[in-house]
Amino acid sequence: RLLPWALFAGTLGVLYLPFAPWRTAAEAGMTSTATMALEWEFNPALFDVANALLPNVWARLACGGALLAFCGWCWMRQLRQPRDNMSRRDNMSRNGDSSWGDEVPRGDWIFGALLLLSPVVNPWYLIWVLPFAVVYRSAWAWTASVAVLLSYVTGLNLDDARLHPYGHPWWVRPVEFGLIGLALCWDVFRRRRPTNRGQPAEAPPRPC
Repeated sequence: RLLPWALFAGTLGVLYLPFAPWRTAAEAGMTSTATMALEWEFNPALFDVANALLPNVWARLACGGALLAFCGWCWMRQLRQPRDNMSRRDNMSRNGDSSWGDEVPRGDWIFGALLLLSPVVNPWYLIWVLPFAVVYRSAWAWTASVAVLLSYVTGLNLDDARLHPYGHPWWVRPVEFGLIGLALCWDVFRRRRPTNRGQPAEAPPRPC
């Protein structure tokens, strides 16, 4: 179980290794990362609500704590999944569904929660969700990957001096996250709807 963490640490070290001889570049990278983590805000969803109720630091801590709690719940859920995947693959293949099921963790949930709680949601962040959206078919992930392009409607791109260069008109985020919310509601409705209703009865076998 330690192998994924070792691979993660090794990959991170390899990526930062070229900056090691240049201390100033490494320090500048850490400074900019700290500035973004503590101050930057762009196209947020729930963080915007938390920041309206709490000071900036406490809003970031609250959203970070909620994300950690959700990740812990996903981890415990993954540990409770049945390990007999052979029978599950057979059943899902007969139903024409994906056969990867329990083998792939719900990364779409984790990255979706991260983007929902993050103070910065750039359009390319949705690329993290799409590989999992191929395994676990959903409308919200693909809708989000398109709706997030509305975040480019900023004061800078509109050449509107009345707006902050990275600010949005009032309607952008309600439309953006409203579309994602509608797609999520459709996913919930589709999963709760009975699947055998309206299907024709199985024809009896023909006599030889």
